[in-house]
Amino acid sequence: MSESPEQDPHSSYVVLLSGTHVTGKETLAVSLSNSLGCPWLKAEMVHNSATFGARSQAKRGLNYGEVFGRIWYSKLRRIGFLSDGYESDGEGEVEAPGKTTTAPRRLGAECTALISCYAMRKPARDAIRDVMMAHSIRSIFVILNITKETLSGRTLGAEEPELAERIMGEKIEDIQEPLEEEKDIILVDSTRDVDALFVEIKERILQQLSVT
Repeated sequence: MSESPEQDPHSSYVVLLSGTHVTGKETLAVSLSNSLGCPWLKAEMVHNSATFGARSQAKRGLNYGEVFGRIWYSKLRRIGFLSDGYESDGEGEVEAPGKTTTAPRRLGAECTALISCYAMRKPARDAIRDVMMAHSIRSIFVILNITKETLSGRTLGAEEPELAERIMGEKIEDIQEPLEEEKDIILVDSTRDVDALFVEIKERILQQLSVT
């Protein structure tokens, strides 16, 4: 499906921060949203809804990516994405420490929102790229990479055995390397120091923005 199309460097953009649990998403999301001057939207519920809806509709012969993208964008709007200041309807959470409870309308050469989410697979990224570009917003994906061994060690050390086993069963398949043609992806090692990760991610976002 989509391969990272050429994009206008002056268009507005979103940063999608994804990774499994125990990769430090929330800590980085706070720092990045503050540094980029944009709201932080927690989109786990949005991702769940889009995945469930797309899978259900695909069984009926509809295009998975189109359905995923439509639900994703609709649900993002409902939790405050590009809002005019209305309150969220409660289906998701909006996090922006020290800021309003919804994402204000932000268009132009700036970050519209920092969106955190579970680890995504390529079909989801493709669908998000397409629907965002349809609204003249480019996507930059930041993936907090973790090895299966590290994920296992952190999970087994932090959770009860039965819960850890269930978590591993659900999350292990989400650890997939992005494909080479996905040029809008920043892949970083989540086991590194969070301050060093923050600096690296900021630098690489700027590099992404300089590419036409």
